[in-house]
Amino acid sequence: MKLNLVNRTSFCKTSKGLYLFGSIINSLLISDKPVKIAKEYFNFYLEDNRDKLNRVIDIVEDFEGNIWVAMGMGLCKVTNLKLEDGRTSGERKLYHEYPVLSTRINSIWLEGKQNIWFAADKGIAVYDFKTGEMRSYTEINEADLSSSTSLVKDDQGRLWVGTMKGLFVIDKDGFKFLDRKTGLPSNEILSLDFDSKTNEMAIGTSAGLAVLNVKKFNNYLPLTLNVMITGLKGGDSVFTRFDNLILQPDQQNVTVNFAGLNFSSPGSVLYKYKLNGEWAETGNDFLSLTSLPAGEYELQIFAKARNGVWGRPALVTFTILPGFFQSTVFRVALFLLIVALIFFIIKWRIKLQVEKSKAQLELTERINQLKHQALSAMMNPHFVFNSLNSVQYLINSNKNEEANNYIATMASLMRKNLETAGSGFILLSEEISRLKLYLDLEKLRLGDKFVWEIYTGNDVDPEHVMIPNMIIQPFVENSLWHGIIES
Repeated sequence: MKLNLVNRTSFCKTSKGLYLFGSIINSLLISDKPVKIAKEYFNFYLEDNRDKLNRVIDIVEDFEGNIWVAMGMGLCKVTNLKLEDGRTSGERKLYHEYPVLSTRINSIWLEGKQNIWFAADKGIAVYDFKTGEMRSYTEINEADLSSSTSLVKDDQGRLWVGTMKGLFVIDKDGFKFLDRKTGLPSNEILSLDFDSKTNEMAIGTSAGLAVLNVKKFNNYLPLTLNVMITGLKGGDSVFTRFDNLILQPDQQNVTVNFAGLNFSSPGSVLYKYKLNGEWAETGNDFLSLTSLPAGEYELQIFAKARNGVWGRPALVTFTILPGFFQSTVFRVALFLLIVALIFFIIKWRIKLQVEKSKAQLELTERINQLKHQALSAMMNPHFVFNSLNSVQYLINSNKNEEANNYIATMASLMRKNLETAGSGFILLSEEISRLKLYLDLEKLRLGDKFVWEIYTGNDVDPEHVMIPNMIIQPFVENSLWHGIIES
């Protein structure tokens, strides 16, 4: 057998006899002669920018004669591709409106006259020949299809998608996942091919080729795995039993080791756990629960083999005792302390306000007292001046006896005024006594022009009632001077 080696990225011979070669400069190299006798190739550019570095990765012709080109920067469909007289022609369609098809397209798989599939870095896409609809997927049935490299369908209609992290087998009910832990040479799947005659799937990986018997794969039932607790550590203490444990406040960091025994592929075991109603999954065979608050805990741990079902859980129950600062006694004491502190603050504020009000009241009283003293100081000179005028009048009128009586009464009145001059408030009885002396003086001066008499109510005790100093005398004086003397 003689082989003709071609140093190109990809190759396709069309139904019209054209030889298509992929390049790295955004074009197809076209010839109408076989490789061994072709002397010249002609470029058909896939995008307008002819200098763009855009590697052609795969070339496939469908049953309608359309050419599908997988590129490093997306997908291109070429229709009516021709080579005439050294010139190429054809219509191009790019699919940049689809995010999956605007990145690297790694492979193309033609599903007869029904669909054509595309594996890309961001997922997969499929074109339906009957409807002309293009659909793209980043995941199917929760299977992450990013970094897809290849795809194919088996005789049961299941979609096999190779990715750089493993192989997905997808049907309407979900998916199964195969990788190095389940027997493949590598997680990096590069190519797939299904042989319907032998019912075998050839899987090309970065570490070699694997051939999977699909019939045996369909009949394989993964074991149901049960979990065993192999160790539990709380703080620095190691426990040998795993139910109703009592942990001290300083043992709130809990480590649980467990195992789901799977001798055929031990590295493919998956675990999930539920701690007080909250679910989480892990690929590790241990849990590190740190800084757990005080309380009661129930931990359930499940295991399953890859593509299997969850087995019977292992159960761990434990209680972490509260520390002093987490105890009910501390919380009650703290609450009472806060209440007491609030009470004393309120009481202090009230006391402060009362003292402030009291000081303000005392200041007001002192100001009023000073005002009365000032008023008395103004009244006394005024009264003395008027009284001396009256004495002068009696002497000038040769009323010596009346003058002597007037001076004696005036002396008594001035003495009382001097005794009470520094007092803001005096007894009502003292004011009445002083008022009588004043009226006697005016009676001596004015004679029979007026008569006077002082009355106090039956409910008024002059010996206990305090009134402002000199509060009444000015009114009486004004009444006499403006009501009698000036009339």
